[in-house]
Amino acid sequence: MKKVELAYIAGLIDGEGCIYTFPRYQKRELTGTYIIGVTVQMTDKEAILLLQQGFGGNIHFKAERKGNRKPLYHWQLTNYKALPLLLAIKPYLIIKRMKADIAIRMLQGHSKWRRFTPMEKFLQEADAKAIKVLNKRGIQKSTLTI
Repeated sequence: MKKVELAYIAGLIDGEGCIYTFPRYQKRELTGTYIIGVTVQMTDKEAILLLQQGFGGNIHFKAERKGNRKPLYHWQLTNYKALPLLLAIKPYLIIKRMKADIAIRMLQGHSKWRRFTPMEKFLQEADAKAIKVLNKRGIQKSTLTI
């Protein structure tokens, strides 16, 4: 992808997107690992298709039934599939750069083919909590120290 397209995608994620994490469950029990994802929701189908064409992921469509609202498109990319995206757009992110740094660290810090050591599990939990805090409304990036 061209730099201008990566910068545009970074702007979409900074403005309309979310970098998130949540605990992974297996048979209703916590596994100690986390799902990491990037999502964008908007009414502009072309922008959502650009994300999917460039990096893959899934698109979900939600038709609004109230009034004259436009349909909503939801694009999502999770776990190791999100790593190339985050690495490519990181230089262009402004608002969500800290979240991207944490998500990249979480994804690069573990092989999906082996179990976490107790220290890795501790670090993953700390990183997941940091992303959760950064995603709370009203939290200013400057007040958080990691």
